[in-house]
Amino acid sequence: NTPGLKVVVPSNPADAKGLLKSAIRDDDPVIFMESEQMYGDKGEVPEGEYLIPIGVADIKRKGDDVTIVSFGKIIKEA
Repeated sequence: NTPGLKVVVPSNPADAKGLLKSAIRDDDPVIFMESEQMYGDKGEVPEGEYLIPIGVADIKRKGDDVTIVSFGKIIKEA
């Protein structure tokens, strides 16, 4: 609850690249939280310039009856 402070938590390697680049370029302070348990995760990472906007939710799969909200490593389980 600190005004101007942003927190980002990647859930896969592509998110890590895009969020880290966005966090570095942001004018406000950003806390980048990553799980050591995810260091061995494999996944496709986009080549070249890749940014993910901070403050915009990533909808993995849209549903009609239920909404499940999650972040970080547990997204794969959710």
